[in-house]
Amino acid sequence: MREGLNRLLDTLDRRKDAEHEVAIVRCILLAGWLICIGLLEGLTAEAEGRPATWLAAGTLGLSIALLISILQNPKALRWRRQIAIVLDQGFLALSLHLLGDLGGVLIPLFLFVSVANALLYDRSTGILAGVLGVIGYAAAVAAAPGGWGAAGINARVILLMIALTSFHVSVASHRMRGVSEVYRVRARRMARIAMEDPLTRLANRTYFTQCLKRALAIAQRGAVPDAGFAVLYCDLDNFKRVNDAYGHPIGDAVLRAVAQALRASVRASDVVARLGGDEFAVYLKGISDAQIATRICTSILAAVTDIHEVAETSVDVACSIGVVLFVAPIPPGIDVDRVLGSADEAMFQAKRDGKGRFHLSVARF
Repeated sequence: MREGLNRLLDTLDRRKDAEHEVAIVRCILLAGWLICIGLLEGLTAEAEGRPATWLAAGTLGLSIALLISILQNPKALRWRRQIAIVLDQGFLALSLHLLGDLGGVLIPLFLFVSVANALLYDRSTGILAGVLGVIGYAAAVAAAPGGWGAAGINARVILLMIALTSFHVSVASHRMRGVSEVYRVRARRMARIAMEDPLTRLANRTYFTQCLKRALAIAQRGAVPDAGFAVLYCDLDNFKRVNDAYGHPIGDAVLRAVAQALRASVRASDVVARLGGDEFAVYLKGISDAQIATRICTSILAAVTDIHEVAETSVDVACSIGVVLFVAPIPPGIDVDRVLGSADEAMFQAKRDGKGRFHLSVARF
């Protein structure tokens, strides 16, 4: 039962709106109102039948039913919001009418309900709350010609204030959401650009370094199973000849083709990066087995070698790969530079062995 409750609370916490929080606050406020109104009616001789008390109790019952509905189905439902708005504004209007002068403190709440709905949800919800607030307040005034109806110009000013403020806040909040969404999109785009190589759309050195830092932190703690990892350092063989023979546009096309081959040869959870020039690197998460790393390197070599034509130009592409396995736990003090340096040295060993191949080693600390 406790696990089920925790899962339910986790689901509610992931909600993008505050409907369940508002529902809880509504029930608490209505319970408090029920107590206060009951005490007031108990002290008022004219309150025959305690109508406000029964009204508060009935509204509280409906609010609890709404809260139960939210708990059973956390998905945001527009009809449920609309019922809640009718419930709130209708209860305020009837309480204002039944309490007379004592209900004056409730007048600002007509505006509060509409403004809160506009800010928490959307423009149409806020406007609906405002319209119902205007109708509810006007009905309360009209139903008491000797009381609120005698307020004259003041009552009409309050009515106008509720209408204009509700509409203005609803429209303004909608525009603010639109502007904030534009900024969020731009921020995500800038963050992606900052972590992406513009030519190949792979991760850049900055992002790759961050990934290795996180991997090292996990592997150094050694508390997570399969915390080991592998790093591949890939360098194209004789890439300068391609640039000299065909020009930089063809060289760029070759780099993009190699990037695509690298992505296709590893898992979606692995990180492929272009470190600069014709140098690429791959972070293989959770892999510290030599046989698996060997299969991946063999696949990459074959995929790169299969690149025979780019931009309608025949090319001959090959690469050398250095791969280093890091088995957890890794001792403290090992940093990213040392990890990349080990993989770089393994790559140079592959070139010394004859190029177009890979050299695999296990990190020793």
